[in-house]
Amino acid sequence: MIANQDGPDAQPRVQLTPPRYVVHDVDGLADAIAAAIAPFEPIAPPAVVVKRWLTVRPVSWR
Repeated sequence: MIANQDGPDAQPRVQLTPPRYVVHDVDGLADAIAAAIAPFEPIAPPAVVVKRWLTVRPVSWR
């Protein structure tokens, strides 16, 4: 995951890889992402918000 403020050539700050992260569904993935990005955010997004990012199509999607 590369935050918006990082350059396009920047290395990822967070990597969700086994064996530390083994997820079996979108809820587990949302939990893992929320926990991993929490230290980098002024207000940590709850897993339910991350799940929405993963599952809801953007308004601009066609």
